Amino acid sequence: MLRWLDDYFGLQWLAGLSIAVLFLAAGILTIGDYGITVDSPENFLWGDIYLRFYQSWNPAYLRYGEGENPLIEYPPAPTHVFDHRVKYRPWMFHPVAKIFTAFTHQTFHERLGWLDDIDAHHLGILVISAAGVFALYAMVYEVFGYAPAVISAASLALYPRFIAHSHNNVKDTPMTCFFIFTMYCFWKAFNTRDLRWSILAGTSLGLSLNVKINAYFMPLIFGVWLFLTYKGGEGTVMMPKFTVERASIKYCLQERRYDSKLNIAVIVILALSVMYLSWPYLWERPLANLFTSMQLFAQGGKDIPVLYNGVIYSSSTDLPFYYAPHYLLIVTPPQVLLLSALGMFEAGRILKSKRKPDSDKREMIILLLLWLLTPLAKYMIPGTVVIDGIRHFLEVVPPLCVFAGLGGGLLYGRARDYLSSRASHPRILAVILVILLYAPTAYANVRLHPYQIAYFNFLVGGVKGAEGRYEIGYWGTALKEAAWWTSQWKTPDVKVMDPMWWHLTAYYLDISRNPGEKNYVILLNDPTMHNISWFSPRTRNIMAYVLENKTPVHTVGVEGVPLAYVYDVAGDEFKNIEGYEVQNYTACGC
Repeated sequence: MLRWLDDYFGLQWLAGLSIAVLFLAAGILTIGDYGITVDSPENFLWGDIYLRFYQSWNPAYLRYGEGENPLIEYPPAPTHVFDHRVKYRPWMFHPVAKIFTAFTHQTFHERLGWLDDIDAHHLGILVISAAGVFALYAMVYEVFGYAPAVISAASLALYPRFIAHSHNNVKDTPMTCFFIFTMYCFWKAFNTRDLRWSILAGTSLGLSLNVKINAYFMPLIFGVWLFLTYKGGEGTVMMPKFTVERASIKYCLQERRYDSKLNIAVIVILALSVMYLSWPYLWERPLANLFTSMQLFAQGGKDIPVLYNGVIYSSSTDLPFYYAPHYLLIVTPPQVLLLSALGMFEAGRILKSKRKPDSDKREMIILLLLWLLTPLAKYMIPGTVVIDGIRHFLEVVPPLCVFAGLGGGLLYGRARDYLSSRASHPRILAVILVILLYAPTAYANVRLHPYQIAYFNFLVGGVKGAEGRYEIGYWGTALKEAAWWTSQWKTPDVKVMDPMWWHLTAYYLDISRNPGEKNYVILLNDPTMHNISWFSPRTRNIMAYVLENKTPVHTVGVEGVPLAYVYDVAGDEFKNIEGYEVQNYTACGC
């Protein structure tokens, strides 16, 4: 009966949909526990600007000079966000994911009032992430079957750092999911030669190019994949022989099938068109502005201090070349590492197979290997800027999860065969075995919540073993909990000072950059930031004084590892600090 329902009603998709829905539901239930990151305010701003432009077609929203943009002049959000210097730098902000988060903010905060200002923006990231989980299931199911698809989707949905980034990272998590969408559509377009899939592939690639610059890996991956899978000759899956009939518009429209050379042309033309139309910044000077943006991202993050294996390196000069693969190794759950290693062996067996039924699997495995290795290879080039653990190459996690799915599918098959003669429901029992296999990862996510970004596996001794050797926190996310703690003591004569990331703390409570009668000072436990050149001498001197002379009255941490400190500091203690001067500045948060 179940098999009949699967065949006729598509219930084979229920497992993937269930994983995605559970992922989204868990994310929504916990959405308020996660703080914003350092560059969230300007990302929120640019999403709002582009959304308002597309809704009104008012060209004033595209004026980037000071005092010319109506949204900047009359902001619907805290004023400190719009005082940020980057509000006049449109080349820094790819719009697609930001527009979507602005839409969820407009819908669920401004119109319905269901979520607060921050959570409504973050909802958009969660929705994209859940869609990515389902798309990964769909791609794997179509090629490798039910069990590998379930395990692949579960591996991604339970991957601690994917969970963390899906709550507050408007760039890298959407980029990872758009990688999945585009890879799936691209493979379908060339596997079926169906016009609809080519249109989807071109559209997805064009949107991806305006999510983050990492999308430029995709044309390279596609090109190498086509070269490796091209055999030539009539009737091959990827490149059938070109004929005039297949090139005709009538044939394409009626049959929705066409020569693969036209396939490439459709995808390229559509991708470039969508990229251009979805980013108004490119409209005035397309090539020059695109080059400016690419140049910025090639240099972005240069010379940022990076704590790696107990040593502080520079992000672009002396960081070891093996940073990327090693970091991926130490933040991936052991179950995924074990299953992906097993999956690699299974992939090797399939690649060696000459069986015709395995041709689709062989082509997909080649695509997955290129997807996994190309970004890693790029970040192993000396001098390449890389920071924040695996954030810059988060798109390699889905193919790693697919290889885990291949390994898990192999175990599933063995368990099913073993149980078939010993139990009446071997399929159900095998699923239970898979659930038990991933239970430790699920528990780790619960234990670390809401700081799954701090996850490290047994290879470095977990979070405690990583303390002092690797960066535990992530760009100010712990400030929310610290600010909440200080809010219980707030009175008119109490000031809260955050000399590092005051514009984030201002989202959670009224703060001051100057002392009052009584002060709480909030500092992140991040040694790479305490003396960074970004901060003024005044700020660095204040941080140095507090760190050397004061004891925290409250600590925000995870598994005994501190992420942020709150200090009780008398207002007049700062008067003798070199570079300190009284400033009348108070920012009110929402």
